[in-house]
Amino acid sequence: MVSDSRYSECGGLASCCAAYADEVLRWNQHMNLVSRRDTEQTVNSLIYQSFFTIEMIGTRFLGLGGEQKHRDRPRYYFDLGSGAGFPGIVWHAWLERKSDGVRTQLIEPRVKRAWFLERVAGLLGFSGLEVSCSRWEQLAEHGGPRVPVEYGSPQILVSMKALRMTDTQILQQLEGDSLKGVNSRKKDVADVLICRFFPAETVLSDQIHATLELGREHWSEGYSSDDFVDAGVGVARSARTDAHQVSILFSRYRWIGRAR
Repeated sequence: MVSDSRYSECGGLASCCAAYADEVLRWNQHMNLVSRRDTEQTVNSLIYQSFFTIEMIGTRFLGLGGEQKHRDRPRYYFDLGSGAGFPGIVWHAWLERKSDGVRTQLIEPRVKRAWFLERVAGLLGFSGLEVSCSRWEQLAEHGGPRVPVEYGSPQILVSMKALRMTDTQILQQLEGDSLKGVNSRKKDVADVLICRFFPAETVLSDQIHATLELGREHWSEGYSSDDFVDAGVGVARSARTDAHQVSILFSRYRWIGRAR
């Protein structure tokens, strides 16, 4: 049993993180969720990486710092290639605590891992979380993703820890399925934030821009959308100086729906 004190730096999520760690350690023996070398240390590090990054992102980009005025903004969170649930489980727990009515979709194509994610979500009593045993590009066949934005202007958060999908691949799916039926008469209908985990020392280079197709000028040939407007690309580092520090490579877009 992992004690709550181990995750004391996670504040109000300490018990949640401890229960989640217990499940990872228990089921790792059966389905190889994380590396079996120094498993407990690996799980601790992954949980802290997840927690400190969502605190940084929530405060810096989502308006969920100390103030409460942005709690009721609609939020939709997609974690691609969720695997054992890092960062998706911890990010959802934080968002659920800080935001009213966040809707989360953990997307994992492997059946056993999808089952594990559903189990954890049930044990932790999450609401508004769905597990899709699918790939991002196949979600339309499974009824999602859907973002009903008739009310308010939502934030759409997308995370990837191991996958290296391009912005083009992500935006095509959002444009084709998630944002159908939006009220295009509104200005700035939705804000999209795509987050990728990178080593702490990562510097944003031209090669990274081109490989991940960050920003309109790097989108793949054949894809062009006037509905998305660039809102910035960069690297943000979590406030750590130890092994838990990572960088988040982020790209931001604003969906304005003017082509509808």
